[in-house]
Amino acid sequence: GPPAVVLRLLQAGADAALRSGNGKSALRLAKEDGHSACVEAFRQHIAEVTASQREAVALQEAVGRVNMYLEAGADMAFVEGAASIQEVEQVCAQVKGPLLYNQ
Repeated sequence: GPPAVVLRLLQAGADAALRSGNGKSALRLAKEDGHSACVEAFRQHIAEVTASQREAVALQEAVGRVNMYLEAGADMAFVEGAASIQEVEQVCAQVKGPLLYNQ
């Protein structure tokens, strides 16, 4: 139904900040027209994006910490939190020393 379409479009990169000719966002229009399930799809997407951004920041902070430890003389780094191959590759590229990875 429409909420699934809204969620799929947002996950595919649709710009939720776009405005109609009268300056209203899709979320505002859904609220005004009583489409509560579509509003919930927007909220779900926002929660997913926020969690993903939080995880990305935490991973970057962990990389920064282990690089400081390596600069201070640590023999090896261990970074937890990489959830995908892409994130593991990113950590490997950014850590400036020996890295232990545990699956």
